[in-house]
Amino acid sequence: MNGTTYTSGNLALAYEPAHTAFTVVNGTKGLVSASTTAAAPVRPLARRVASYLCAVAIVIGAVFAGLSFLSLDQTAYNQALASSDRLEIVVQPSDTLWSIADAHPADGVGTRETVSIVRAWNDLSDGMLRAGQRLVVPAR
Repeated sequence: MNGTTYTSGNLALAYEPAHTAFTVVNGTKGLVSASTTAAAPVRPLARRVASYLCAVAIVIGAVFAGLSFLSLDQTAYNQALASSDRLEIVVQPSDTLWSIADAHPADGVGTRETVSIVRAWNDLSDGMLRAGQRLVVPAR
C-alpha cells in the first residue's frame, strides 16, 4: 500500500500484504493522510553483544569444568597405578578381570580403571585369564 488510503470510518485497520501485518490508520471520514506501523522492538547492539559474550562464557566454563573432572580422574588413576600396595592372587576358574577388579578395588578409581591397572601391572594384552594364573592386584 502506498501512503494514502481511503476509508469510511474515523479509525480503520488496513491490511498490508508486504509486511503481513495490520497497520493502524488514523484519520477522519474520507481521505486518510497518514499511517503508522508498529515495528518489532530492535535490541541494541550492546545488548546483543553482551548476550553472545555470556553464551561464550557459559560454554568456556562448561569445557573448563569437564576438563578439570578429567584431570582429577587422570590424577587418581596415575596415583593408583603408581601405588606400591599390591597383592598377589591366583585366578580361579570363574574369575574375570572385571570380577577381580571389583573384588580388589584401587583407591580413588572405579572398576573400569582398576581393570586397566591390573592389566598394566601384569602386562596383559587382552582380558583372557587362565585358572591358576598369578596376578598382582591392588591391596585393600
